[in-house]
Amino acid sequence: MLRILLIFTLSIVSVYPQTSSNYTLEFVQTVWRHGDRAARGDLFPIFEANWTFGGGGFGELTPLGMSQMKNLGKLFRNLYVGDNKFLSPKYVAKEIYIQSTDMSRTIISALSLLYGMFPPGNWNIQGVDYPNEVDWQQGFTFVPVHVDTSEICAEQQCGCSRFNEIRNQWPKIPEVQTESVKMIALNRKVAALFNITKDQDNFNIYSDAWKAQRMWFNDTLYKELPFYNESLYQESQTTFKAFKQLVDGYFTTPAVVNGVDIAHEASVIQAGPLLNELYQRARDKAECLMNSENCTSVLKPLKFFGYSSHDIVLFAILVPLGLQDQVQTLDGWPDTAGSLTLELYSNPSNEFFVKFLYRDNSLAEFSDVTEKVAGCNGAKFCALEDFGKIAEKIKPLPDYPTLWRHGDRAALEDLHPIYEANWTFGGGGLGELTPLGMSQMNKLGTMFRQMYVEDKELLSHRYAAKEIYIRSTNVNRTIISAMSLLYGMFPPGAWNIQGVDYPNSVDWQQGFTFVPVHVDGPELCAATQQCNCARFLELQEKWAELPEVQSANAKMITMNRKVAALFNVTKDPQLFSSYTDAWRCQRNWFNDTLYRDLPFYNEALYQESQTTFKPYKQLMEGYFEEPAFLNGVDIAHETSVIQGGSLLNELYERAREKANCIRNLENCTSFLKPVKFYGYSSHDLVIYAVLIPLGIQDSVKTLDGWPDTSASLTIELYSNPSNNTEFFVKFLYRDNSRIDFSDVTERVAGCNGTKFCALEDFGRAAKKYKPLPDFQTLCQTPLYGSSSSTKYLISLLVVSLFANFKL
Repeated sequence: MLRILLIFTLSIVSVYPQTSSNYTLEFVQTVWRHGDRAARGDLFPIFEANWTFGGGGFGELTPLGMSQMKNLGKLFRNLYVGDNKFLSPKYVAKEIYIQSTDMSRTIISALSLLYGMFPPGNWNIQGVDYPNEVDWQQGFTFVPVHVDTSEICAEQQCGCSRFNEIRNQWPKIPEVQTESVKMIALNRKVAALFNITKDQDNFNIYSDAWKAQRMWFNDTLYKELPFYNESLYQESQTTFKAFKQLVDGYFTTPAVVNGVDIAHEASVIQAGPLLNELYQRARDKAECLMNSENCTSVLKPLKFFGYSSHDIVLFAILVPLGLQDQVQTLDGWPDTAGSLTLELYSNPSNEFFVKFLYRDNSLAEFSDVTEKVAGCNGAKFCALEDFGKIAEKIKPLPDYPTLWRHGDRAALEDLHPIYEANWTFGGGGLGELTPLGMSQMNKLGTMFRQMYVEDKELLSHRYAAKEIYIRSTNVNRTIISAMSLLYGMFPPGAWNIQGVDYPNSVDWQQGFTFVPVHVDGPELCAATQQCNCARFLELQEKWAELPEVQSANAKMITMNRKVAALFNVTKDPQLFSSYTDAWRCQRNWFNDTLYRDLPFYNEALYQESQTTFKPYKQLMEGYFEEPAFLNGVDIAHETSVIQGGSLLNELYERAREKANCIRNLENCTSFLKPVKFYGYSSHDLVIYAVLIPLGIQDSVKTLDGWPDTSASLTIELYSNPSNNTEFFVKFLYRDNSRIDFSDVTERVAGCNGTKFCALEDFGRAAKKYKPLPDFQTLCQTPLYGSSSSTKYLISLLVVSLFANFKL
């Protein structure tokens, strides 16, 4: 024991160079991975009932994990209380701040660490630091752990359509293709060992499950699984290693696609926010030390800031620091209780430096890796400015662009024989609105004008700012689609007054006026399905257990392989799916070229490419033809709540507020009182998600199952002239650019077959799919929680969703 203690002491001292006497430790930040946990799903022979640790259930911290974290806390205590006397022996609230992601295992990991860092002892005073109670452990005091949801974006929990776009580019990278093939091969191998015949390609739960199970049930694995052995276990970890590291931006070969460095972009999104937060806090602390007037009341006394987090987060910040090779685990991500610590030092010249200490697993000591940090020039103490330059390289810049859909557009990707240079429409390039798309939207605007300006006289002939409000997603094609619609809705004409509605200028089209289009920000992600929602990811995992999904997935993979073979694509053919979107766009403009240059192309193959993907696209939004219950949970309903519930309830709430406004003008906002038409330039999948809870998804007649370009759903609010307290809605649907509006009110679920649906009935239909208590909270919550003869007058509000899109 004496020898062990001596080695331990020497290892701690060796962290600091001999020149450390010239430096003063000022501030410490550390990020750690939680301790050992239960598996996250069932895998024979171990099931959820076997995981009784941490309150019981999947993913909870085990006693081993608690011990690992307590030991990490003891290391911190030895380093910062014992050796350096940097922190007080007992917990001082202003010296330390601990933050955790909002998961039981990370919160309890933090508490366990703090139990080792500030253990029970006579340094704590009864009646001061802990209660004077006989049933309270003598000398023990709690240290708070803050669960701050505003920081979750730094934990890779933000909805980021740019990252989704990056992931869509991965299949084009040879390194990703190679690793995908290896993973799929192993998935099939293990699936066969478990006698699983359906969807073998996606059977990958064993990799995580075995890693957790072997810590507690290794004998059971060997007893119940005759094929299980150490070699297979190691293969299950090493095979997934490369791909897991790719997720965080670590590629071993160049990863440039169309001039974009995919590795760098992934690192910006995965690590950029947190690494820059760590740097910014260190810089703020340095400025605070140089000038106390720059200090906040929190930062001035603060000495230790800890994050209780996850392996994926910890590895992500190692990558831009060039420290990814410090990870020695089989699966490529830091082990349980691994940590990265950043120490801020000052010297007598008031210069500031950073040291980096890494600990790879629960059995290791801290290792000084500062000299290995990329950009620190091999120095034992890295200049704070050099750390800042590292962080700056992967700092996310504001306003990331996102990808959406709308009226007829160019394809999103190259597919022989049509390439980006061929798409010269809408400013040129992939995904831009085409002239056909502009025309489609202009026609829709003309139809709205005829109905609401000419026929029903709801709107003024000329644009009135307070009467109309148009929203769009933040992409060229949806914005231009909205503008095109408005050009048809409020076209150039004598109703517009020169010098009033448009400039008195010879080079301005006579009678033409612009109408503003308001672009959505990221805070409205729920309405457009762009939020990162953990509950939805869990639902997607559950889909794989449903026969209907398995059948649809098998058909898609078969189709992908068939078309891949026609294109002579041999790598990862099951993932070759770009043809379904590309052909749909290409045939509108280059159909003759397709028939000329693709000898296998024909109408039957095109239709098969669309109809094969139809069921899965519909399942994504919550439309299942078969019962979709798993463990008592209605997967279809839960999917629809997340995909369509927010927007549907937003539409209902706006109608309800408008009705209340009409009943009692005092309840009106200055915006809502005069507004008569509210339009939203949106997407096929968004409209379809709203149609499902209304029970009118069968109104969609397209080959691929989602509404066509310039399709629209319009909700009209009416009042009863004989009783101004009664309000009703009508639903008008238009499936494509070639047809008129269709009144589908009588078919809406919950409207009881009436021609005018009572607003209260619409509310009841919407509330069935309302995310509770709110969308963000629900996303963080795991799964396993009027007569037709009555005369009506059109009221003062029309809400319309128009699809200017396609996948």
